[in-house]
Amino acid sequence: GIWQPDGAVLSEVRDAITDSPAAWRRAVGARDFTARWALSGESLVRVPRGYDPEHPLAADLKRKSYIAHADFTERDACADDFAEQLERAWRTTAPLMRFLTRALDLPW
Repeated sequence: GIWQPDGAVLSEVRDAITDSPAAWRRAVGARDFTARWALSGESLVRVPRGYDPEHPLAADLKRKSYIAHADFTERDACADDFAEQLERAWRTTAPLMRFLTRALDLPW
């Protein structure tokens, strides 16, 4: 994801969420993604000025970062196929990363 970006970058991501809420929901709500990953990080107390405080995605608009984390156990990390497990897990983050790169007009 993207961790603690500056205000201009946050605004671009937030604008993309409000402009394309269905794409955002697909990116972070896909079964493959939610089975392994969770969005985390600090959030504001209130929706930032300029955004509807009643927006259905208000919780996401309050985020200061758009990062996903996954928990792996020690057993996972010691498994012979851990690299493959990581690759499979990272592939499920592609919709989130695609959304963020498009929001920021970066190549994917």
